[in-house]
Amino acid sequence: MIDLVAVRTRLGVLHCPVCKKSSDFSVHPRGQEGYTEIIHTVRCNQCAYTFPISILTKPPQLTDPDTAEWLKRLGCPDCHELGARLDFRCRLTVRESVAFVTCLACHRAYHERTPMEAYE
Repeated sequence: MIDLVAVRTRLGVLHCPVCKKSSDFSVHPRGQEGYTEIIHTVRCNQCAYTFPISILTKPPQLTDPDTAEWLKRLGCPDCHELGARLDFRCRLTVRESVAFVTCLACHRAYHERTPMEAYE
């Protein structure tokens, strides 16, 4: 499982969806623990916008077969091999989420934007 220092560092590639200026975020150390994940709150240090991140505590093969299948087919931007491990994901807005993954072949950490359906 990824630690919160690594999460904060990796979030630095994003820009706040509200103020668009900041890539400086704070991660609340206490998370809400569920059956398959721990959800932490992230706060933009510029405008105070908050959004959730989730860190899986169980393998997606056991709990979310669609995500597990997507990870198997995900191609690395460096080595172009297929397969990745989900480190954590964040829901920036109702319609946008970002998955932070690590390539299983070369161990490069990268992120993928994943559109979300609006629940209306």
